Amino acid sequence: MPGEKQPSFDDFAYENLPEGFSSDETMFGNTVNFISSLNVDKEVVPYIDEVAEIRGFDSVMKMNLSNRMVEMVNDVKKDELILSNGNEQRRGHYIPVGAHYTDHKLGLLMLHQEVDLGKKELGENFYITRHVLKESVGGEHFSSITFMKFSLKDLHEDGVSLTTLDAAQKKFPYFKDIKGKFSLTPDFSRVNRMKFTGSREIQQKVKEYTNSKKPDPQILVDIYSLIKKAKKD
Repeated sequence: MPGEKQPSFDDFAYENLPEGFSSDETMFGNTVNFISSLNVDKEVVPYIDEVAEIRGFDSVMKMNLSNRMVEMVNDVKKDELILSNGNEQRRGHYIPVGAHYTDHKLGLLMLHQEVDLGKKELGENFYITRHVLKESVGGEHFSSITFMKFSLKDLHEDGVSLTTLDAAQKKFPYFKDIKGKFSLTPDFSRVNRMKFTGSREIQQKVKEYTNSKKPDPQILVDIYSLIKKAKKD
């Protein structure tokens, strides 16, 4: 109604939580358990409590989306392995820090932050992943996950450097040899890296999100929108 006070996101989150979700202490514990259930690497487990303090999953924990989030976590692992040319020792380890579901069109967005094992702290490299359900010709639904990887350090004057992979080559990383025959082993080094440059505002929005407690989930939509406007290098 016009003039009626609209509830804040925090009010909405608290008033619409299922039974068992109430206090900050309970929400923190549930967030720890939720992140732990997403098939994260064992290397990032010691940082779950720190990430849970952010409370970036308040708006999605009550939804039946955990299977999709596991797919997104696994997708980041695969992306990292490809970007590391198949070298498991060089693959970065990422922890999901927050997610937001809007509708079936935009789908589910999730922000992932690297754990810097050398410095033993959360790092400055990130992924943002988007999960949508698409319908096949036969009417069946399947998962479609896209991503962008970026860093908040060493920004160049034009903005934030973004990287993604050729979707078809990522799915089928096998290439023909000089005889025209496909190799029997994947060659991740030949998967096309697609480079973009995005606004410096991406850095500002990510910092705003990760430095807040109970951040507004709309910030993830803002980050994704800024990335959509990035220019191909």
